[in-house]
Amino acid sequence: MTEQERKQPTPAGEENQEPTSIFGRVATQFGLLSREQINVCLRIQQEAYAKGDRRPLGQIAAEQGYLTGDQAHRIAIVQAFLEGRAEDKRFGEIALCNAFINREQLDDALMTQRKGVKAGKEAKRIGQVLMDLRYITSQQRDAILRAQRRLSEGD
Repeated sequence: MTEQERKQPTPAGEENQEPTSIFGRVATQFGLLSREQINVCLRIQQEAYAKGDRRPLGQIAAEQGYLTGDQAHRIAIVQAFLEGRAEDKRFGEIALCNAFINREQLDDALMTQRKGVKAGKEAKRIGQVLMDLRYITSQQRDAILRAQRRLSEGD
């Protein structure tokens, strides 16, 4: 993509659309990228994908000078956290139903998980957080993961 193509205005109405990628939504909510910048990066990413180049959106935004590497990394941490929430919720529900933990322990683990993400640490899955807090054993975690897989196969 040429420099001129990158600077072309976004097609009518597209600049007002909510970004479809989680990375893009997080970046705009934090005020780090505009929708137009995200669209430029997405165009570059599409062109790169066509050539077999699988660079993540954050890397492209950093290469364009829209973000620092640290900002892209922090957004990726939040993205990973958000992508895992549905599975973590199901994990917690299974742990509660099997009386491996109580509601207070789950709430504590969720709070610990959120604090880590806010501090810029890699997002740990809720099963690992529960083990770190010694609320469940590795055997219980594995049993919950097996139950999760069975439930996912039935969906």
